[in-house]
Amino acid sequence: MNRDRVIGSDLSTETASEEPLNLSSNSAFSLDSAPFCAQILSLCPVPFAIARVRDGRILYANEHFHDLFDISSKHPPHPPSLEDFFEPMMWQLLCLSLNQTGFLGNCELQLKTVKGKPVWSLVSLQVFPDSDEELLIGVFQEIAAQKQTEQILQESQRALFTLIRHLPGTIYHYRKEPDWILEFASEGCETLTGYKRETLLGNCSFLWQRVIHPADFPNVRDTINQKLEQQETYRVEYRIRTKSGAEKWVLDKGQGIFDEAGQIVGREGLMIDITERKQSEEALRQAEIKYRSIFENSVEGIFQTTPNGQFLSANPALARIYGYDSVANLMHSLTDIEHQLYVEPSQRAEFIRLMQENDCVTEFEAQVYRQDGTAIWIAENARSVRDDDGTLIYYEGTVEDITERKQVKEQLRQRAFYDTLTGLPNRALFLSRLSQALGRSRDETTPDRIAVLFLDLDRFKIVNDSLGHLIGDRLLVAISRRIEHCLRDRDTVARLGGDEFTILLEGIANIQAAIDVAERIIGELKAPFNLNGHQVFTGTSIGIVYYEPPSWDSRASEYERPEDLLRDADTALYRAKALGKGRYEIFNTEMRRNALRVLQLETELRQALEREELEIHYQPIVSLKTGKLKGFEGLLRWRHQEKGLVYPNAFMEIAEESGLILPIGSWLLRKVCHQLCHWQQLLYRQERDERLMVHINLSSKQFLQPDLLDRIDRIFAETGVDGSSLRWEIAESLWLQNADSTKARLTQLRERQIQLCIEDFGMGYSRLNYLHQFPIHALKIDRAFVSEIDRNSDKAETARIIVMLAHHLGMETIAEGIETKKQLETLREFGCEFAQGYFFSSALDAVSAEDLVLREEPIIEI
Repeated sequence: MNRDRVIGSDLSTETASEEPLNLSSNSAFSLDSAPFCAQILSLCPVPFAIARVRDGRILYANEHFHDLFDISSKHPPHPPSLEDFFEPMMWQLLCLSLNQTGFLGNCELQLKTVKGKPVWSLVSLQVFPDSDEELLIGVFQEIAAQKQTEQILQESQRALFTLIRHLPGTIYHYRKEPDWILEFASEGCETLTGYKRETLLGNCSFLWQRVIHPADFPNVRDTINQKLEQQETYRVEYRIRTKSGAEKWVLDKGQGIFDEAGQIVGREGLMIDITERKQSEEALRQAEIKYRSIFENSVEGIFQTTPNGQFLSANPALARIYGYDSVANLMHSLTDIEHQLYVEPSQRAEFIRLMQENDCVTEFEAQVYRQDGTAIWIAENARSVRDDDGTLIYYEGTVEDITERKQVKEQLRQRAFYDTLTGLPNRALFLSRLSQALGRSRDETTPDRIAVLFLDLDRFKIVNDSLGHLIGDRLLVAISRRIEHCLRDRDTVARLGGDEFTILLEGIANIQAAIDVAERIIGELKAPFNLNGHQVFTGTSIGIVYYEPPSWDSRASEYERPEDLLRDADTALYRAKALGKGRYEIFNTEMRRNALRVLQLETELRQALEREELEIHYQPIVSLKTGKLKGFEGLLRWRHQEKGLVYPNAFMEIAEESGLILPIGSWLLRKVCHQLCHWQQLLYRQERDERLMVHINLSSKQFLQPDLLDRIDRIFAETGVDGSSLRWEIAESLWLQNADSTKARLTQLRERQIQLCIEDFGMGYSRLNYLHQFPIHALKIDRAFVSEIDRNSDKAETARIIVMLAHHLGMETIAEGIETKKQLETLREFGCEFAQGYFFSSALDAVSAEDLVLREEPIIEI
């Protein structure tokens, strides 16, 4: 063969019109002229082709070649050259190799079909000389399936390598002889144990003695040996100690390697780090222990039940709540929760309904039976437990005994809406029911007439002060029961506080129904009450307000709020008490106008105090022995801008009720002290050895005022007046309120040399034994006795006895309201020391009173 020729170089001088060779078996190339056997070539079972060396043009190709490179006999490739089936660079390299060696065998190359599709082939090329020119013989064997298998194998090896590299452990292989030597361990062994593979490989004793935890080693050894003898897979979990001393848990899973005779020659397996799993299992175990402890020791009942009401599990607390001695007894006895447990089975149905709607319930309150039949209140919190398909499996939750809480709540409700002493509704509940009644009365379909009665007990304060609060409380309870006896079941009676009661009458026919109730109550309360051996009498005054629906009574629209009805009933009560007590009055608009006038008067009185419209007039007190001036009674007057001079009986009650009596009393004391100081200075300048005494009234509110003594001391220090020039007139009822504190206060006043006089003596609830105990200087005989002393022997005798009593106790007497000489003479005969009244003089302003002070002659001739 001419080695000087270059394969692939076209040195031919053939013209372009030369016909291409047919690639079929009928090719123009004559096999008879070639040094090959035509029969062998046609029977070649692999793709086969013959091409010219000089240009690679294919001269012959069998059918297998056609199939491999997707060549159609009808449409042969153009040009028909081997180069067309190789990548250009690859073809150049092949040509270079063939130029040097003439042969290329079994090369795995990726070729391409006529359509450009890649195809893997095992290629062998051989250059042969021919008579005319050199030929290139090519044999091509398709290896696509082999390459695919290789790729799969490579991918599997890569995946396996990746898996092994990222395992949280190591793959190992032991050889039994000699003495179980570690021959292979994957990279993970260093991460797992901290030791390098070189340290562990070939070193059995080191691995078993240093790495495996000593406490676990016997079990590990025995378990693996036993499984190997039985030719079974072993699986064992144990602890190892890493190079750093840390402790880890591993799962060691493997199997023995046996020879054909069945003899063990080694073992191999996988060891992975399960420390986190073990920690999780331990945490779970501890959580289960904790949960079990909570479950067993919880004060709340915990349960699981089927939807149809059977217990699946329960804790001891639930058994205790339901009154059973054990959980087993509870679950054995309670098999139908709905009918055995719940007081009202409908409550269980409501529980189920809520669970179906919401899959949970919160604070579901129900009353249930304990084992002994007693009823308690419970609060349930529960949820539905479902499987992955959403099918309900069971209910689970907690139960709390809230009986005590309910009792406390009921007690709080009682305190919030009921009077603790009488058990009657209080103001809040009464107003609530009254508001509901007003709403119903406005209902056009079923309008309703209602009435409100406001009751205030007569003389209750006297009973309470004289017999004590315990008797007073028992009286209130007894009165409550009598009032209830006078009412229907649908009526409401409430205690507002103190001795005030209100009644709501609903669905009455007319005002007469309310009047009948009021008369029954008044009659019932007139009968005596027997309390702790005391026979107590009392009575009541009642105010009534009547309400008809707006369609019947145009005035009804005035009542938008329940407080409005209560206000008018109180106004009617005030009117009833003013007219003599022990009676009822029905509210009318005139009463409201009067109430507004009272409110206006209170406002004006406050302004009068600020504007200094108040004055003091002085009524002379005369000695019945000398006829001379002994002193004055300071009497309050109001110089009203529009009404002129207003007397105390027109405003003192309002002053008492509103509390204005306190600032007015302080103003009065200061004014009197300044006036006394002035008069005493005048007498001193006249060198008259006379001492004036001024009487002023001290109300119960002033007397009980905590800072009364401080006020007195400040006024005395401010004015320079000696307390011996003052005589305070007090009501006899003062010591009935609290004898001990009254005596202490009177003693404190006496220490300041203030003299004390009991006004209107004999007109009130007298306790004569107190006269011995209290520091009283004088008794004032009321004008009710004086005015009839000359024509009513009983009144005259009473006055005489008062004088005798005062003298017996070392006290003076003062008669008020003397208008005739006969009255004067009679009282002088009785031995009364002093007197005042129109017979001597009316009350004078300060200027006129000063004229009497400066007058030296007697006011009357004795």
